[in-house]
Amino acid sequence: MRYVADDDGSKSKPLANNQSKTDLVILLATCLPIFFLLHWQKALLIIAALVVVRYAAKFYFQKQIDGYTGDCLGAAQQISELVIYAVLLVTIL
Repeated sequence: MRYVADDDGSKSKPLANNQSKTDLVILLATCLPIFFLLHWQKALLIIAALVVVRYAAKFYFQKQIDGYTGDCLGAAQQISELVIYAVLLVTIL
């Protein structure tokens, strides 16, 4: 997606535009151990829910502002965290 804020001093623009393979490896290395602590079905359900959240957020941001800003990234992170908690709560019951 396109970064829509023109502020050169933005903190999120370099992060979102310059991710490398090393960043992906670090991300996977920090999140995979958590998934090993969960039952595989719960882990797959969380991953599926997060994929849905990702595409829904992308669709919404694209429709509303034709891209993203740092606030959009923060909102997506908070929604993703709440979805993880909701999935864990529902699967406990």
